[in-house]
Amino acid sequence: MVSIGICGASGCGKSLLVKQLASLNCSPALFEGEVGTFPSAILRKIIDKSDPPGLFRWFVKQYTARLRVAKKLSEDGILCFVDGTRASVAAHQVLEQKRHSAVLTKIIAQLKLDTDVVVLLTLSKNKYISFIRKRGRETEQSKEYMRRSMAVQDEFLRLLASKSKDDKKTNVLVINRDKLDFCNSADLDDINKKILRFAKSHEKSEN
Repeated sequence: MVSIGICGASGCGKSLLVKQLASLNCSPALFEGEVGTFPSAILRKIIDKSDPPGLFRWFVKQYTARLRVAKKLSEDGILCFVDGTRASVAAHQVLEQKRHSAVLTKIIAQLKLDTDVVVLLTLSKNKYISFIRKRGRETEQSKEYMRRSMAVQDEFLRLLASKSKDDKKTNVLVINRDKLDFCNSADLDDINKKILRFAKSHEKSEN
């Protein structure tokens, strides 16, 4: 079996899709906490954009813990779904000042684990704005927040999408979710089949 990581810009539906797919397949789901589970010091760093190295170290630690569990489940023959991949930390480096680049690159390099398969969710700008407004979180409503999120999506595409096109043995599947509703049973069934089919083909190419 394989571990399947879902990644993309904040607000694109990663956590929801992970939970839905895990439920559909009776599989474990490993995902980021919701409001109230982040330490107050980390939330302040996110809001104030202070101490990028400290923030990146914290996120690398969190992803390492989840990806370590995912690796163990995969080795034990258990299908699992994960909110985030190694690229989830790397993509956010695009938002930081260049003076932090060297130290952030070193911190990200410490995260050596990844899921067996990576699913990148993408959105058009208009659809993303629609989702964020519907979600209604006050901290996400500014034009600057949305601009930053689109910049992160572009970085995900730079890091992963070219690989998905050029390498026949790629473990990256890109899904545009503009017309997909993760709470619609027909859409969810189609997505599930597409991801599992891709994961199976990846397993064969590895063997």
